Amino acid sequence: SRLDPVASLTSLTALGIEGSIWTRMRVSTLAPLSGLHRLRYLFLTNLTASDSSLRHLHSLSGLEVLQIGALFPDDE
Repeated sequence: SRLDPVASLTSLTALGIEGSIWTRMRVSTLAPLSGLHRLRYLFLTNLTASDSSLRHLHSLSGLEVLQIGALFPDDE
């Protein structure tokens, strides 16, 4: 799956992208989320990225809540 269409939704303050209880959602990268600077709440439940990186979320300085599974490297 690709998150590119979400990148244009720059006024979002909350976003949930989630797999199901039985099926993990897979995306190539979280990079399209890096420009969503108004995000305050981000829920990435049962989701993995092929690049295995959260670095694209580092620019989201207004983020108050990030709910994510232990599917990414601890050092990020």
